[in-house]
Amino acid sequence: MNQMNVLTLAEKTRRLFKSKVKDSTYANWLKAVGPISNLTLDQITNDVVLDQRMYWLEQTSEGTAKTRLSSLKAIWNKALTIHLIPGNKADNPWLTADFGLSIPERDPEFYPWEYYEQYHNDPYFVILWFTGARIGEVAGMDPKMIFREADIPYFQFIDQENRDIKNKPSKRKVPIHPACEHVLDHFRQSKAKCPGASWSENFKKNMKLPKFSAAHTLRHSFHTRCRDERIEEYMIDILTGHAKASTTAQYGKTRLHLLQEAICKLK
Repeated sequence: MNQMNVLTLAEKTRRLFKSKVKDSTYANWLKAVGPISNLTLDQITNDVVLDQRMYWLEQTSEGTAKTRLSSLKAIWNKALTIHLIPGNKADNPWLTADFGLSIPERDPEFYPWEYYEQYHNDPYFVILWFTGARIGEVAGMDPKMIFREADIPYFQFIDQENRDIKNKPSKRKVPIHPACEHVLDHFRQSKAKCPGASWSENFKKNMKLPKFSAAHTLRHSFHTRCRDERIEEYMIDILTGHAKASTTAQYGKTRLHLLQEAICKLK
């Protein structure tokens, strides 16, 4: 009989996989286990799994329901892999809980610079517009990671005290576009647990953006503008912290001056 409760399982699994489970992932885990946190593992029956699927579909969007159920599946898979609980992955009660659910693809409308006039002096907005970075990367950035006096000024996106970078390709240097200079003296690092989340929500409301569009809209816009300027895809991947698409693109380094040339094509 396994009398460990679900919350304890999530906590122990996170400690055992500390370097592999980012803070943002763990935050999703805690949301997922919330309604069943006090249930013991023995109480997680097929009926409970189906009830949770129904609960999340009734309470949230299909995409969020999939995220919650996938989080539960991931917790069990990791715990089973290291024998924190007995069995193998085939014994995972959440294995097919998210079957048939999908996360809607985000393809936000493109709006030009002029559309965002009220944000033209907002440091977060301007940096997002000229780097294509994620809002958490920008809002959580220590001002010490803004190297204005370097031969080629750049932002350095690395793990921060209150936010880990998403993955290895996301750890990068992005040249500072000259248009960012006027806001850098006013830049302040967010100390919130999820840096940039409230800014993003306010941005969406103020700009009257659709339900699933917020700060990430600017990341999509950056890609569009780069393509308009014929910037090569592998350069866009490096600038935005995406995994390089081809094996060849993964070899060697791309010099900062070449990234600067690319980013300065943006108007």
